[in-house]
Amino acid sequence: TTYVFAILFTLTVKHCKDEATVCPAENWADELCSNCYFDLTTAMKTLTDVVVLIKWTDTLPKSQPFLLVPFYMFVLISAFGIVNVLVGVMVDATADTKLKLEWTTKRKCLNELGEMWEAEIHSRGLSREALALLSEEERTVKQTERRAAVKGIVSDIIESGKVSFPPGTVPDEVRLLLDRNGDGRVSHEDFTLGFGRILLADPFQQSIMSFINQAMIRRQVNEIHEKWEDLVKHVNDNTDKYHSLGTTLEEMNQRLEKLQQTVQEIKSKGK
Repeated sequence: TTYVFAILFTLTVKHCKDEATVCPAENWADELCSNCYFDLTTAMKTLTDVVVLIKWTDTLPKSQPFLLVPFYMFVLISAFGIVNVLVGVMVDATADTKLKLEWTTKRKCLNELGEMWEAEIHSRGLSREALALLSEEERTVKQTERRAAVKGIVSDIIESGKVSFPPGTVPDEVRLLLDRNGDGRVSHEDFTLGFGRILLADPFQQSIMSFINQAMIRRQVNEIHEKWEDLVKHVNDNTDKYHSLGTTLEEMNQRLEKLQQTVQEIKSKGK
């Protein structure tokens, strides 16, 4: 913008013959020319000074009042540009502050969820370390109590609204989401890591986690398919063996029948 208007004023403003004339002229009312736009470089410097309010309309000669129209147009366009820059800076700063506040809130929420786990699981002696020290019967009872406690924690989280789950989400669905190994048991690591990913991951990171889960599912499906093919191969091999065994048994039966016939013939001849 400054470059375009600098060309305009350089071509239209009357220049003084005396290059030593100051800009702006000391007596603007009597001045019929101006050296504020003597060349392109000088014009750009002058317009820059106008933007920062160091100079104003006194840079234009009185004999050319029509130049006030493009002059004010330049001032308006520059003012809008400066306002846009300031607004952009303020918006960026506000967005950064909002992200920091949201991050702090989510970290605080995650800490509160960890405290809920410690209050319901560790304080009641239901941690995996504590269960490992019990007998088999006691461990079975405590594991049932632990599953109920985990379900209660998840229910409290859903009801409190600390985590924005979709409407209609039930505790069993969240438990399946937190169960990384798929063994039906949620450890403290599964709990904190699962909710940490839910709360702290941005949309891009969540999409990456979705791709990772899809890759893990594909790998497990391939492993199941390979095991199924091995099973089918073993079944086919055993089927062939069974057929061979059946053929052998039929031959043995035929031989036994022939042997019985021979024995009967010998008995009949002996009589």
